Amino acid sequence: MPPKAVIDTNESIRASARDTKPVRQAWMGNAFEWVTSEALINELLDVASRPKVQQYLSPENATLFVELLRARATFVTPITDTPPCRDPDDLPLIGTAIAGKTDYLVIADNDLLDDPELQSTLAKLGIQVTMAGPFITALKNLTQNADAD
Repeated sequence: MPPKAVIDTNESIRASARDTKPVRQAWMGNAFEWVTSEALINELLDVASRPKVQQYLSPENATLFVELLRARATFVTPITDTPPCRDPDDLPLIGTAIAGKTDYLVIADNDLLDDPELQSTLAKLGIQVTMAGPFITALKNLTQNADAD
């Protein structure tokens, strides 16, 4: 069974803008199970509607990506009793990762990485906070180890 991951909005925008992005390729290759929630989908659509983002991601492609998520991703209802974090906007992301019993929380900025208490709490739940590059490396290592067995 592939690992489960929640992908933050910024990394989701990157994955939706191009099908050549490693996170999207890994997901489409079934290297991991993408876990999301309506709260994260709403945030993705909100961010995708911003003119700055539309330079890279058309509204049509954002809609197509959301349809792909709805068809292939696992949806959960985020828990609301999350560990504290510095940015309250990250609470739905954290709540989705916990509710989905994910292995990874993939982020595009260092905010959650710079919070050792939150990382420790999530690690006790089996959730590793990581950025896309190390996440893709971990997936490759899992595949290589499975092939070696």
